[in-house]
Amino acid sequence: MQKLLIILLFVLGLVGIAHAQVAPTTQPLPTQVDNRQAIHRLFKGQRHKGMLYMSMGLGLASAMLVVASSRNVPTGGALIGSAVSGAGAGTAVGGWFLYKNHSRKKERALLLSLEKGEPLPASIQEELQKEEGS
Repeated sequence: MQKLLIILLFVLGLVGIAHAQVAPTTQPLPTQVDNRQAIHRLFKGQRHKGMLYMSMGLGLASAMLVVASSRNVPTGGALIGSAVSGAGAGTAVGGWFLYKNHSRKKERALLLSLEKGEPLPASIQEELQKEEGS
């Protein structure tokens, strides 16, 4: 049963990795249409990265909890398993915050404010410049 669970979590992690791959962009952003597309790519990429972190963190946390609760774990192994499980849970929480901070609702609100002629927030401009530079 434990082997099946570990294999299942490993496969889910691979699916998350394959799903989160986003092509980099190196085009300049001169027009509003390009800005809209760049913002969409940025938010979509960050949501995918958040999903990847969540799936990897939850997979690691649950796998290590299974290992830590096993009867065949040597002395100290349960402590290590619990610590790694906590790190996995922390990664999952960080991924959730990344996903939540770049939600579709926030993306739509930003695009509406851009259409009204409002400037982009400084944090979004920085993220766009990082994306453009990579």
